[in-house]
Amino acid sequence: MTFLRMKLLMLFIISAGICYAGEITVGTGGDYNSITEALEGKTGGNAVIRILDELHVECGIIINRNVKITGAGMHQTVIAGSTEREGASDRVFFVTESGRLELRDLAVSHGKPSSVPLCGGGIANEGYLLMQN
Repeated sequence: MTFLRMKLLMLFIISAGICYAGEITVGTGGDYNSITEALEGKTGGNAVIRILDELHVECGIIINRNVKITGAGMHQTVIAGSTEREGASDRVFFVTESGRLELRDLAVSHGKPSSVPLCGGGIANEGYLLMQN
């Protein structure tokens, strides 16, 4: 296989979401049970997290560095602050000024704004936020 073909194949695999260098998995059978635990366990550098469960319940996730979180699709992966609409104790994500969050192929729901003014129940963003699918 030529060098150019190998580079194109590697680019295709990475862009197709099949694998990421240093990817961390969160959920049933994953490396961590929560996104917060994964971020605390991954020191330094960028964090790339794949959510394994269809419904991942967690709130109060603070993003203060470069983090990419992916799911199986916006109808197949949901990160929710609670299993019920009014049950969350905090918003799902808070992106600080130094934070950079990329969310791909998932949905965010059932968060609760935790500061005045009451906004950002799913995501409160003071940094950089990219959402795709």
